Amino acid sequence: MAPASERTWWWTFGALALLVAVAVIAPAYLPMVDWPQHGQQVAALADLALGRCEYAAIYRVNWLTPYWLGYLPATLLAFVLPVDLAMRLVLFAGLLALPLATRLLLRELGGDGWWSFAAFAALFGANFDWGFFNFLVAAPLALLVAWLTVRQLRAPSPARAAALALAGLGAFAGHAAAAACAFLLSGALALVVAAEIGLASVARRILPLLVPALVALAWLAVVADWEPTARDALRTGAGPLLRLAELPRLLTGLVDPWPALAAMALLGAALALGGLAPSPLPRRWLPLAVVLAVYTWAPNYLLGIAQVYPRLLVLLIPCALLALSPRRGGRGEGGWRRWLVVGAVATIVAAHGARALAFARESAGLREVLAAAPERERLLYLPLERESPRSLAPVYLHSGAWYPVGRCGVAAVSFASGGAYAPPVRFRPESAPRLPSGFEWHPDRLRWEGVRGQFGLFLVRSTRPVAAPSLFGGAGRVELLAQRGDWWLYRPLAVTGWPEATGSHGGIGAPAAGP
Repeated sequence: MAPASERTWWWTFGALALLVAVAVIAPAYLPMVDWPQHGQQVAALADLALGRCEYAAIYRVNWLTPYWLGYLPATLLAFVLPVDLAMRLVLFAGLLALPLATRLLLRELGGDGWWSFAAFAALFGANFDWGFFNFLVAAPLALLVAWLTVRQLRAPSPARAAALALAGLGAFAGHAAAAACAFLLSGALALVVAAEIGLASVARRILPLLVPALVALAWLAVVADWEPTARDALRTGAGPLLRLAELPRLLTGLVDPWPALAAMALLGAALALGGLAPSPLPRRWLPLAVVLAVYTWAPNYLLGIAQVYPRLLVLLIPCALLALSPRRGGRGEGGWRRWLVVGAVATIVAAHGARALAFARESAGLREVLAAAPERERLLYLPLERESPRSLAPVYLHSGAWYPVGRCGVAAVSFASGGAYAPPVRFRPESAPRLPSGFEWHPDRLRWEGVRGQFGLFLVRSTRPVAAPSLFGGAGRVELLAQRGDWWLYRPLAVTGWPEATGSHGGIGAPAAGP
């Protein structure tokens, strides 16, 4: 790429980055399901390190977690910044790294780095809506590992071998699913390069990837002994045809099917009018075929990791770009048609910015209700209505996990209570709330006898007025502390013969005795 074109690329990248910033930094709340749970983890890590909340009696730290690539920088930033902002800055960097890594891979394989702008179209897909913070931060490393694999295969050296092994370890330190994506894409590209150097050379030169692979297997063997979710049954989820039908929505993150399909058509038309056409070389299609096959047939839940198959979509656009090549007799690289792809992705990203700002307005009452909540309590969140028209996923499922952030309190349902695979912060056994597994999916089945005395606060989300006597199993058991919009905050009343939840820090260290 000529120096002038290089400058143009970076200026264009900067303009698109500003649009991403609007969607990630500007809204008061992000439309991401697990985002509050990640906030609770980062806040607990920072508070444990600084000794601000006496959390050592409540939580233990799992140093073997494979999520440090996202959590560590966010925790360090949280020493001096609000937790939510610290996480957003790390997420923003991770999202922007995806088109950068796509550009590296395209150029290494003889493509034009300009088309890497297409990767912006997938930044706010299903992985964003579900709030997969650590995966989104680590996903660019999967492409970086693939790029280093191609370089090592074509021109091996000790330095490149070491870099490949370290990058693979970095991907695993970010997220096990990101490491799996790295191995998958690297294997597919190794078969592509085998046409140039032969399979025997590929087998020798790809050996550095054994280092992260063996580390991952050793970690899995150790952690599986004490991680309950590792023994959960495999779940297949949606069938192949439904997955293919859902692909436009899951890739683009646009909630309605027709706008999602239109966005994909717009992007495809922009690439075609810009001068790209299907590659005549069958091997260039291999990575895309592999990714689509795994996306179609992979389980939905495996080894404690949920939503497995949508994670493959971070590889889809880079692999699709590898399967394209300049059309014979097409326009020169300075043609205006090349800008169509920038316009297409800018439209998609701007739509997500508007969606995020609309969601922030929709959820504004949560901030006001939490501001009225007393500190150092144990809170139980009841998401009677967890859906939003502005998200593919049940975005209000874990909103109650925001309560502990900055308040030295405890949210009963969060990653700390065992709802994730090997989180860094987990309840100590004697401090864990006594709730049935999956309670957040069925809060309307609340039994007062099962929760009395455990919690000092109850947060409810409902778009309709809450009938407290019906929800809590009788009159005179709770009082309303605050209500804004769809959010209702209650405090239990003392009842003769029932243990009363305490707001002291000694009270949140362990739940009160059961009935």
